[in-house]
Amino acid sequence: MIDLHAEQLGDVSVLSIRGAFNMDNLMRVKAFMIEQFERCPRMIAIKCESLDSVDSCAIGVIVQFLNYAADNDIKLVFYDLKPVLQRLFDVARLSRYFTITTRSEFKNQYLLNLKSRKLEHSLT
Repeated sequence: MIDLHAEQLGDVSVLSIRGAFNMDNLMRVKAFMIEQFERCPRMIAIKCESLDSVDSCAIGVIVQFLNYAADNDIKLVFYDLKPVLQRLFDVARLSRYFTITTRSEFKNQYLLNLKSRKLEHSLT
């Protein structure tokens, strides 16, 4: 079972994934991600705090997401990975291709910049 949730913060879509991402729910996750890509955000951030596991089929789909994001000038960020998933990404050398960060780094680097850009825009 997987639970998916999206929140829009300006031009950043923050997605939460809860449960196991595997072959049984690939189509549901793909449909959910396509909806997010169609909104044309500047960034899609995937909060992985409650993501329990990822199988090899899901990794293939994640690579598809990365390619689609790159082709459409959308930054794809994974944050708050559990240690076991961080190790999986490291062992599979996926961390060389994906932006993976902690929750505090994500907030400081991306969300604070979002607030700054909004403030800058409102001042001009």
